[in-house]
Amino acid sequence: MGNMKWTDIWRAPFRYDHYGYVWDKDNVMTFTVDDLTPENDKWMQEFCDNMVKALNGEECKQYHGLNIKDGCDLYQQGQDNLLIGSFRGWGHLTGGLKMEAEKAAAVQDEMINHVMDKICIH
Repeated sequence: MGNMKWTDIWRAPFRYDHYGYVWDKDNVMTFTVDDLTPENDKWMQEFCDNMVKALNGEECKQYHGLNIKDGCDLYQQGQDNLLIGSFRGWGHLTGGLKMEAEKAAAVQDEMINHVMDKICIH
């Protein structure tokens, strides 16, 4: 597991299940939407569809004001500073794959940085 990259763990094709979860080919959870409500459902569905495109290496819509807090929580800045959701996989990395926390964090950060580079307007 020495030089493992994020794409060795979370593997394409990715999909959104329309219940608030993004999964990889092997059913490893990749992202969880924080709160699907009637008010934000359409926006969150579109956002997750775009995240799937980013993860799959396709062209996707980009967004202003996205940032990561607490290592894996994705926020959109604004008057409400909306928590969109969380990048997932920590339990899979440290439990199923038995990675040490430092290596797991590095691999998860690599995946998050890849997605952020694709979906953020810089």
